[in-house]
Amino acid sequence: MQQIPFSLRTLAIGAGYTCLIIGFLLYIAFQARLLIEGPILTLTAEPETIQTKPFVTIEGEAENIVFISINGRAIMTTERGYFKEQILLQTGYTIISIGARDRYGRTTSIEREFVYMPQDTIIDNNQKNYGGQESSEKSSESDS
Repeated sequence: MQQIPFSLRTLAIGAGYTCLIIGFLLYIAFQARLLIEGPILTLTAEPETIQTKPFVTIEGEAENIVFISINGRAIMTTERGYFKEQILLQTGYTIISIGARDRYGRTTSIEREFVYMPQDTIIDNNQKNYGGQESSEKSSESDS
């Protein structure tokens, strides 16, 4: 019977190289998740749809991006990807679109709809309705 030449030293070196190769492959797989996921946008605070003030604050977090914009206007993020912007709403219906792009050209976006109704407009409409009802009552009394 022939003896296979190996020693504990060669076994340890082989195991070390195997662990090194497996570790390197795991690291590559872990970093590849950034390539696979693409850009990620998350809003940290959801503003109400109906607004009585002209400004709404949009804040959130962006990951794996090289460019981010709100309604086509570029905005800045912190080093960790946080952003916070105040947007001026037009009276009535407004759509705000937040878009992001990664270094490979992949894009993602979030859209939110808002209805801006100034507080004084709500009060004025209620007074007009009340005033209109009151005047029709007076006219019916004078007809009698």
